[in-house]
Amino acid sequence: MKRILILIATLVLVACIPAKSIVFDQYGEWQVIAINGNSWQGSHPPTITFSGNSISGSGGCNRYQATLESYGSTFEVGPTASTKMACPGNADALENSFFGVLAMVNEARMDGERLILENTREKVSMVLVSTSQ
Repeated sequence: MKRILILIATLVLVACIPAKSIVFDQYGEWQVIAINGNSWQGSHPPTITFSGNSISGSGGCNRYQATLESYGSTFEVGPTASTKMACPGNADALENSFFGVLAMVNEARMDGERLILENTREKVSMVLVSTSQ
């Protein structure tokens, strides 16, 4: 009887631990290859480097950093701080598109070697490939 109670207590405790978000297992640098189903058109694709509870990288022109909070199987990107350099051509518009989607994504999943960040309710997504080989 005592063993059964210990087993039940262990199962209850394990069931209460939230699932770790897949994004926290994706340490290293990732490069954006598509946003909202469209291939990246700029000469310098954005990057995301995952490191614990933060992300950083390039928006395609400017460097940025933000916090990353996990909520079980979902996550939230905190406010993004970035440099404010002048970007050539349409790099500003492309970078703004990246930062807009980055602020909305809240789910992560792997599709083969690609990392998909998305928000299915808002219908936004980005596809990334690892540059940390």
